[in-house]
Amino acid sequence: MSENEKTKPSFDDLVESRYKSLADQLIDVVITIDVNTLSDTETIRSEVVEEQVEYSWLRIYLNEENEYGFEENDEIKITYVPTGESETFTFSTYEAKGIFRDAKGVLRKSNELDKNTMCLSVNVTKMNKNSDHIPNLRTFFRSSKFYNNPDFIFKEDINLSCEKRGYDNIEHKRVGFKSA
Repeated sequence: MSENEKTKPSFDDLVESRYKSLADQLIDVVITIDVNTLSDTETIRSEVVEEQVEYSWLRIYLNEENEYGFEENDEIKITYVPTGESETFTFSTYEAKGIFRDAKGVLRKSNELDKNTMCLSVNVTKMNKNSDHIPNLRTFFRSSKFYNNPDFIFKEDINLSCEKRGYDNIEHKRVGFKSA
């Protein structure tokens, strides 16, 4: 066999050459490529099948234990009163009462829910790409690229409402923007 008639190394050949360095193995494979059969007219194409969406949690600490009767997928509207900016978030669940380690040291969470703490899902992707309508509100969310680490936010500056349940001003202790 002449040097021009080299054949591709088989998988077995590559396995047998396990003592060769990876670079040497790669060189053996590249040498077998016939550059005359390659075409530079091929186009590279890519297609986004599904855009990635990132979510985070926003916690709302209520004054009273679930006096409002919220259910999963209720829409909670948060309004930043000084500017009138508002955004709607989806209620997902209440926070678990506690996290503990079992006898084997495995981290577990309690099945009991703390009905004083609501967890809302925040679409961080939307917040980062399509949030020009809430220029100040978006700076409160730690997971937002616009996060500005406010020293404090007055409770009175945040209004919570749920149109489905008919609540215009949900009483709360605070909103945990930094968890989102």
